[in-house]
Amino acid sequence: MKENLIKGWKLARYGLNFKLQLVFMIVFFVLGTVATIVTENTIGVLDMGTVFLLCTAMFPAQMLLSLDITELAQTSPYKKKIQTDMPALITVAGTYLMFIWNLILLAVSCGIRGISYADMSWRILLVGIWAVIILLFNGFCYKHFILSLVALYMVAFGGGFAVGIGQMVGKIGNISLNPVLSILISTVLILIGGALEYALTLLFYKQPLSKMAFGALAKKNL
Repeated sequence: MKENLIKGWKLARYGLNFKLQLVFMIVFFVLGTVATIVTENTIGVLDMGTVFLLCTAMFPAQMLLSLDITELAQTSPYKKKIQTDMPALITVAGTYLMFIWNLILLAVSCGIRGISYADMSWRILLVGIWAVIILLFNGFCYKHFILSLVALYMVAFGGGFAVGIGQMVGKIGNISLNPVLSILISTVLILIGGALEYALTLLFYKQPLSKMAFGALAKKNL
């Protein structure tokens, strides 16, 4: 597992338009960081800061998968792993790093607003739910792009709405959620999301990559 993770990071550097994708990754990271700090702890389905940060974790896997549309990957002994093991491991590792970063940013946000970290419990749980959603999306969006987008919107709305309702009920009924419990639940959700992503990559492995998922890169190479 560790070997595949390290190898995947190294191979990602040879992905198509690596520098451009790296720039986009940094932009998403900066936007997510700023949005997470400035966003108030309000009830809502869509937390753009969280979404931007979690999407940051998708870029290394995208760089890696882009190798599959080059001759280099076609003749590589890592061909199957480039589409299955490696992107799943990289995405899970990156997602958890972004989750930890999100927790730090929420602490900063609490300090700025002078509120208790316990008040962020529902928002922390929402980060875990968004992580599962995006990991699932990453599992098959490069094979079935349109279908994955439809599924993403449906699941994201349902999951976010459920947490929003839970947060509202908790406030009305003065029910608090322990932040430590939220962190533990979110950690488990990320691991589950990673396992499901890996299962999806295996399920769709033999199917061709979606041209729409890679945009201009696909027009030249697929």
